[in-house]
Amino acid sequence: MKTDAFRAELVAHGLNQRELADHLGVDFRTVNRWATGKLDVPQYVVAYFDALWGNAPKPAQKNGRGRS
Repeated sequence: MKTDAFRAELVAHGLNQRELADHLGVDFRTVNRWATGKLDVPQYVVAYFDALWGNAPKPAQKNGRGRS
């Protein structure tokens, strides 16, 4: 996720950097580094935003033989 997209996600979800840091259990400075492009946005943050939009991956369903 690019820096601009990350910042747009914050705005779209009505979150500021400190709130996101609290939700994710990370230091505010880490979120700030994502927002300024000093660190790449990790995949788990992309997944978090997907979950907020309702686009989280669906769990595998069993086929009746104990395998998914």
